[in-house]
Formats: sequence, C-alpha cells, structure tokens
Amino acid sequence: MSARLDERRRANVTALISEFARYLAVFEHDPPFRRYGQWEFHRETIQLRYKLGSAAAALESDEFLEILRKTLQAWGIGIRGSRLLPMDEFKRAIRAKTPEITFLEKFAIGDPTIDANLIKTRVWPLIDGLKITNNKSQIVAATKALHHLLPELIVPIDRAYTQNFFCWQSQNLQYKQEDCVQDAFSTFTQIATKIDAARYVAEGWNTSRTKVLDNAIIGFILADELARPQLRRSAKPTIPTAPTRPSTSGLFGSLIDWARRQLAIWQR
Repeated sequence: MSARLDERRRANVTALISEFARYLAVFEHDPPFRRYGQWEFHRETIQLRYKLGSAAAALESDEFLEILRKTLQAWGIGIRGSRLLPMDEFKRAIRAKTPEITFLEKFAIGDPTIDANLIKTRVWPLIDGLKITNNKSQIVAATKALHHLLPELIVPIDRAYTQNFFCWQSQNLQYKQEDCVQDAFSTFTQIATKIDAARYVAEGWNTSRTKVLDNAIIGFILADELARPQLRRSAKPTIPTAPTRPSTSGLFGSLIDWARRQLAIWQR
C-alpha cells in the first residue's frame, strides 16, 4: 500500500472510532440494502443461529444451512459471473469445516486473546478453504457465510464498503487475500475494543457486534463519499448525530421494524 493510501486508511480508522455512534446512525437512518431478502433472510438466519445455541448445532441443521444459502444469494453471492454451490454441495463444503468453525466459536471480536497468530493459523485458513463458490477469491463469500455461523467473531467483508474503508486496491482482494484478512481483523479487533461493539447490538440491522462494526463502516463510506461513483447515492443522506428511531425488542418490536422497512420501500 502506498504511503498516501496508508495514511488515509489510518485516518479512516481514527475517525470511525472517534465518531462511531454517528456513523452507525448514518447507516440506520438510510440503509443501502433495500432488495427483499437482504434484511429478512439475514435476520432469520441470525435468529435461528442464536436459537440453536452453537455453531455445531447450526452446522447440523439443514434448516439453518438452507436459510443461510438464501441469505448469501440475497447478499449478492453467486451472481455477476460467480456460482454458489448447489444446496447439497454447499452443505457438504461447510460441514467439512466443522472442527475449524467450532474451535473459533469461543472467540469474540474485541477479545484481547485474538492475536495475529490466531488470525494467521485459524481464521485465514478457514476463509481460504471454505470453497462455497467457484471464485478464485473466497474472502467475500466465506466471510459472509462465516459471519452467520460465528456472529461474535467474523465481520463480513465486501468490495463496495470494506475495500474502500481500508483503501485496498482492487487486485488485493484477488491476489493478496491473506494480507487483507490480517489487516481487516486486526483493525476490527482494535475498533471493537475501543468502542465496546456489544453495547450497540439492538433491533434492525444491528444483529451482532460484528454486524455493528460492518454497519458503521458502511455508514462511514456513505457519509464521506468514499465509495466508488456507481455506489454513491443520488442525493447525499442527511447525517444524524444520534439514532433516529427508538429501540424496540421482542416479537412486537420485530414486527414494527418490518413495517417501518416496508413503508420506507413504498415511499421511495
């Protein structure tokens, strides 16, 4: 990475930590993911994962793996020239990594026991070896899948927001995947430790401490217009200084959140 990009990356991290609540509020105010299934399937998958109680139980559950695959499709995995494995092969590929996945369940992002050696010896080989698409680069598909199995540890990585936040060049996600994983997870740990990500977990998109980090990064990109031109909004979003809606909980709260999202879709 050039000195200029490295300096900008450090500035991004510093700004996110110092104004984390603000950037999370930007995301909550106007989430960019409006296609049906992006939130609905994600929420269903995460709720089922926590209900099952462990990664091992989730891996054994056909229901969980089937809704997980639907979520990945809704999140854009298996489109634009790539192919997500058919259901039976998808299940076999993920279940083949059961020992590696269950080992990592005891760790959470922000945990001081997470060090570079753990990422190098456990997290990266799992991401690299989870071949659920025919892509040469597995980092995006693997982290999005593992995020739902290890929601306390794995932050989903993508090209639109994570790549821009970290100032990675396009070829890095293709040819320097291990470096990206090392960079991302050491930084995620730093951010989570500074801001106590667990306290932001709530209704809506803030489904886990790792999704909270992802949401804040997306909010940062939207607020500061660092995303590629085709990903910028037609109108710059109003940037609130605090969350714009009250927290809700339980079944009734979930129904309220669903209704709000449907109303927002019809209003656009």
